[in-house]
Amino acid sequence: MRSLLVLLLGSLLIACSPTASASPSAVAVSSPSPTPGSPAASAQTASPTPTTSPTPTIEPSPTPTTVPSSAPSPTASFAACALPKWLGTLPSGRLVDISVQSSIAVDKVVFKFQPGGENPGTPTGTVSATKPPFTESGSGKTITVAGDQFLQVRFRNMTLEGLTGPVYTGKHDMKPDFEALRQVVNYDEFEGNSGWIVGMDQPTCVTVLNDPAHLTLTLRIAHP
Repeated sequence: MRSLLVLLLGSLLIACSPTASASPSAVAVSSPSPTPGSPAASAQTASPTPTTSPTPTIEPSPTPTTVPSSAPSPTASFAACALPKWLGTLPSGRLVDISVQSSIAVDKVVFKFQPGGENPGTPTGTVSATKPPFTESGSGKTITVAGDQFLQVRFRNMTLEGLTGPVYTGKHDMKPDFEALRQVVNYDEFEGNSGWIVGMDQPTCVTVLNDPAHLTLTLRIAHP
């Protein structure tokens, strides 16, 4: 009897035990490791290659090339001019002096006049280029004039003789041998005409200046 009671109590204790009704513990399931060499393993182990932006190459700025300008063509220090052709009224009909002058840049032939004149008509003058041979108007004698280019200066309606003799009493042949001017020689002095040949070296430029206020006619001959 006592043994039966002990068995009954043991059964009751086992039924009431908390472990008998407990739910089984959850078991964590691990994913299988990928087999080496498989695509999955390659995908997991391969690190992505970092993309490196290329370093920009800085090209050196081109050095400007200086092209030397062409040297200026040598130019003549003096440009020759055509010899002048002049026609005009003279300051008066009385030529009293001729002078030759030279300065730094030009030589001059200055014809000096005096008020008055007995010949009828207006005294006029011409200046123009001429070429040899040259001759005296009365005798036809050949005249040699120094230089390689020439001007003819001719005055008309002039008073050549006065009450006391010739109006012009200066030289009839001048050889100054200047930088440009070589010679001034008379070739005509008859019946109201007075003619002169001016010899010069070339190249040159000649300017005719008629100055009634100072009673002069001037040839300005530039130095070559």
